[in-house]
Amino acid sequence: MRVLVPNLGSTSLKVQLLDMADETVIARGRIESIGSDRARLTFSREGGDATEELAAVADHRAAVEWLLARLGELEHGSADAIGAVGLKTVH
Repeated sequence: MRVLVPNLGSTSLKVQLLDMADETVIARGRIESIGSDRARLTFSREGGDATEELAAVADHRAAVEWLLARLGELEHGSADAIGAVGLKTVH
């Protein structure tokens, strides 16, 4: 089963996609400075180099959409292939 684990901050979003069958990290993503026109977006796949770009990211919705698009580019990374989501909240 694949598990998506997001960690949402006030101006950041980090996410990992895990394959629980062999307990590996399939992909990692991070967006920092959400709400800025120069947010830093980083994404890496298992065994691959990280890509990094600067872009305008207006809000958390835009950040989630960007990360889901990157995950959708992976084999078995689409939303249909994700079996569970584990979300940490601090209150």
